[in-house]
Amino acid sequence: MKTFEKMKEIYNLNQILNKVNPEDELRDPNSREMVFFLSSTFEDLEAERNAIKEGILSVETFAEKRGVTLNVVDLRLGVNADFDQEGNQIKNGKVIKACLESIETCAPYFIGLLGNRYGWCPTEEDLSAIDENTFSPFHKAIVQKSISERKSITEIEFMLGVDKRLNPHVLFYLTDDQRYPVDLETFRYELLERTIDQPLSQQEIEQKYKNYLESPQQKVLQESLRNKIHKKYEACCRVFKDTEALKNQLIDDIKKMIEEKYPHELDLLECHKIMTQGYLSKQLKSYIPRRALEMQLNEFYESVKSYAIAIGASGMGKSSVLAKWHYDLLNSDEVDVLGYYVEKNASANLEKYITKILIDLQHRYIRFSSEKIPYERAELIGTFKNWLSRLEGGDMDLVLILDGINQLDDTNFNWLPERLPSNVQIIISIASDNNDKMDKLQRLMIGEQSLIIDVYPMTLEEQEALIKETFMKKYGKPHIREEMLSSVLSVDNQLKSNPLFLSYLLHELVTYSKHDNLMSVINDYTKDSKGSTVINIEDFMIAVFNKRIEIYGKQLIQIVIGLIYVSEYGITMVELMSILKQQFNITLDVIDMDLLLGSIRHFMIEDNGRYKWRHAYTLRTIETILSEKEINNLKRQIILFFIDQPKTNRSVKEVIYQYNTLKDDLGLKSLLSRADVFNVSCKEQYYEMSLGLMMKKNRWDKDILRALSEQENVTDVVRVIRYMNQFGLLNEASDLSKTYEELCAKNYGDQSKEDLVALSAEAYVFEKKGQYDEAIALYEKVAEKEKSTYGEDYPSLWTTWHNLAVCHHSNSQYLSQSEDFSNELKHRLESLKIYKNLLIKQPEKFLKNYKFLLELLISVAEKVATKAEFDFIENEYVAILNEYE
Repeated sequence: MKTFEKMKEIYNLNQILNKVNPEDELRDPNSREMVFFLSSTFEDLEAERNAIKEGILSVETFAEKRGVTLNVVDLRLGVNADFDQEGNQIKNGKVIKACLESIETCAPYFIGLLGNRYGWCPTEEDLSAIDENTFSPFHKAIVQKSISERKSITEIEFMLGVDKRLNPHVLFYLTDDQRYPVDLETFRYELLERTIDQPLSQQEIEQKYKNYLESPQQKVLQESLRNKIHKKYEACCRVFKDTEALKNQLIDDIKKMIEEKYPHELDLLECHKIMTQGYLSKQLKSYIPRRALEMQLNEFYESVKSYAIAIGASGMGKSSVLAKWHYDLLNSDEVDVLGYYVEKNASANLEKYITKILIDLQHRYIRFSSEKIPYERAELIGTFKNWLSRLEGGDMDLVLILDGINQLDDTNFNWLPERLPSNVQIIISIASDNNDKMDKLQRLMIGEQSLIIDVYPMTLEEQEALIKETFMKKYGKPHIREEMLSSVLSVDNQLKSNPLFLSYLLHELVTYSKHDNLMSVINDYTKDSKGSTVINIEDFMIAVFNKRIEIYGKQLIQIVIGLIYVSEYGITMVELMSILKQQFNITLDVIDMDLLLGSIRHFMIEDNGRYKWRHAYTLRTIETILSEKEINNLKRQIILFFIDQPKTNRSVKEVIYQYNTLKDDLGLKSLLSRADVFNVSCKEQYYEMSLGLMMKKNRWDKDILRALSEQENVTDVVRVIRYMNQFGLLNEASDLSKTYEELCAKNYGDQSKEDLVALSAEAYVFEKKGQYDEAIALYEKVAEKEKSTYGEDYPSLWTTWHNLAVCHHSNSQYLSQSEDFSNELKHRLESLKIYKNLLIKQPEKFLKNYKFLLELLISVAEKVATKAEFDFIENEYVAILNEYE
């Protein structure tokens, strides 16, 4: 790594860390991200740190139900000792700075681990090796005081982690006194187990053992720190005997912390709103107000027009303007705004895009809740148009924001309806430099129903505001500010009126320029090798990546930018480091990796520690740097990494996506057949979609579901039964449901919750086979048992009532087709009666169901009911409206 260090020195990369204001990295105060800083010594607690991270992963599903995302920052990752005790003061100084800033970024969440070591103690030389002005006054005071008292970096971290001004939520875990060995042979054995892939020499082992033992003075300091934590922070301090006990204790503590802060589970709509708010806030991080464009969007919403079409060149800020308008309306009681921002891939999938919209509509409107979302493109388009047409006269206005639709793999936009209900509006953004797709959109741009919004280039005043407000307050020294402003504004390049280009150029200037070379650096990015003006952002981005290749080397940069490119759901710094080490034998520690990512962070969106490229320009540039073969190889490396990780929703989705893009059907089939994959993802739409597409495509006789049904460790047998029904395995579903019910009755008793769930699954099979009388009889049996055993306030009874009501409703639809209107009315009345009971229990949840069924009931009653019966039904509808609205 000597060349790496030399290049960093030449290009003065310290500016990346030194010029950034740490406050800019603080999270949105409304964010539900809980990011824990993990502090510990290194040599003795590697297994414990891994247990902490595994424990946090285990709480992911619990947290998601409250809209919370979890992450952990471990700056010890990749460091080969307790930092550097051999004189690398520059690295050590950066370590101190990075630790303190990361603790404040993660605040208020902090986890402290303490074993039987005190850890590395920084010196004055470490502090003086980097510019002391890069420390905040508060951090500088902490470090200077700690150095004078010979405190370790671990104790410094602990001191800041519990600082009252951070309103800390702290957890401390101390090892049992007898936990760790001190004899050389035991130490050697444990060390060899951890380093089996890279065996150490006897001399290296003895040196590590010497560092491990520490001095008598450090032992005294360690014991003092341990006692201080135990006494002062007793309420949040735990002592553990082994890693399993640590992991279990941590899981309990994190769950308790989440429950105290977010006591209520959220429904899908609330979770979606929180996720959307987090995404939009990140999109708007460097937003410069475009008031005229925002006003046009407001005027469109107040109008009777159906479509607003925002048109502008790529990078003009269309997405940012729409995101700002969307963010401002998130909490409106008058309009429901759903935004779909095309993930920044060069060609986004239309099926996936429409499916996202349909899933959200299904969660919002009861009329769609029992309808199946198809998989084929033509069927999806038909369903999308049909559902929108059925929203006429709804309780709230609906605005759909469809951003960047020119990036979809669609050629004619025939999926967009020409006519919309009066209470539905659609806002579209499209790049004006995509002439073919602009022509296809003409049918929606003509006439009274559309408003065209021209997203214009930035004026000189807006350019100056972007430079001053977004960058000059965050970066640079006062004496170069006016020079930077005048130099950038004087650039003879029309691209500087493009917000994306200007913000990217400014980032490069504050990263690599100095007082005496400002114009030279500007020319590096705005002129080509022949001195001609750079006329497109792709050429500019090539210059950006070439600069990184100069510094870090071609192989490393291509792997890092390529992994971020191929990852569908974003990739963390820890994951990048692990893939580099495991798949490419490249080892970087956290400080070096953070330095590398810092040089490209401005071009990415960071979501809960996961990095994704910000704009399609960047991806198109990467496609010119990497060959298709290299991209496919990186997809394989992503699969190999995540397939061996603990199974989470994200890791499973990532692997499914990579298999699909590689068109590796055999790999995908093998993945979907695994019980551990099914258990974490069976409740998600993407698993069902993957299953459905695979079965249609390959006709494998549904052997994936058969394989799942034979695995004893499948936790949700009912879900397998439902999938079997959905994909035509009705006989297998019937056999499995009966076997499962008999097993539950035998093992748990015929009044047990398990048996009642199994009986409901059996009823569901009958329902899907169209045997409604049998299904109704079983649902009634389940409801009777639940009511007698648990009482009327048992939530599962309400679910059974709901299933029974849906079954009556389905039966009535079948009877309607047979024109048996009298029996249809009978079943609709039964369904209505059940929903009235549910309405009493949970009015906020079931009012829409009840109103919808009443409307259907009135239409049937008009055909068969007597006038007295019809008046009763109509009066009931009015009474419900008056009572609950």
